[in-house]
Amino acid sequence: MGRVQISKSAIRASYLEQAKLTQAHAWLALGMSNERVSARAEQLQANGFEIEISESDQLGASSLSLAQRSDLVRSAVLEDAWRLDAGTVLRVEGVIADPNNEGSFFNIQISFSFEPEPALLPPIAKIQIEMTGDAENPGASADLVKSRLLSTNHRWHTLVEDPNRTPEPFQELLGERFKMEFGHGSVSSYEEFRQWVYGSASSVNASRHDMESVSWRPLDSDEYEAIFVLDWLGLNKDDKTMVAKTKHTWTFSNDPSEAYPRIQHMDVSFLEPFSVIE
Repeated sequence: MGRVQISKSAIRASYLEQAKLTQAHAWLALGMSNERVSARAEQLQANGFEIEISESDQLGASSLSLAQRSDLVRSAVLEDAWRLDAGTVLRVEGVIADPNNEGSFFNIQISFSFEPEPALLPPIAKIQIEMTGDAENPGASADLVKSRLLSTNHRWHTLVEDPNRTPEPFQELLGERFKMEFGHGSVSSYEEFRQWVYGSASSVNASRHDMESVSWRPLDSDEYEAIFVLDWLGLNKDDKTMVAKTKHTWTFSNDPSEAYPRIQHMDVSFLEPFSVIE
């Protein structure tokens, strides 16, 4: 199966989509811990934030507080495929348990709407749940560790794709043992990282990283390994479209008191090399 065609404007605007995905996954991951949840939620949510649930008679939503509605959303078993509609609303399908009827489940669509101003950390204005029918037991529970790891991944790619990228915002993502290895070299100090940001990361006019798959596993206490397969698209200095496919193996340390898990090691390999397609 060939790649889905992506316009040059979508490549240029990808960092804003990555920013929304960062916020959505960071919000979902708050269900992992009660530590600093209120303060972190305030950073992620816009003033007047609300959660709207359709078919409220089925879930008894009218009697649920905002915190209870938040817990309900975070308990959903979500699919991997997210989509951005009209550049402003992120949607994902999932399955949720009926809180009023043990053993019953609903198919749902969750929509995240954001404040309209473009931003690298756009506040979430509203979350909507639409019931789309009865569902079978998904046989799994919400993967909040995965959401937390994905929040770091999307934050990283927001900063990499940002046309005005600088090294400083990356510091909240880099662990004490941070090392990045790729096909033609490695980065193991902050000075080398600065050179990478202003050099290799800035060697194209724009880039986009679409996630094909993700898997993760626990390592030692509060450490995880995740493997991301990414379709890379970019615009070279002649504004020609380029493609590649990469495999990222990242090791994270996870301190729940921090906004994001920190990357300790990153290994990047190419499954398909860079090529110009026009």
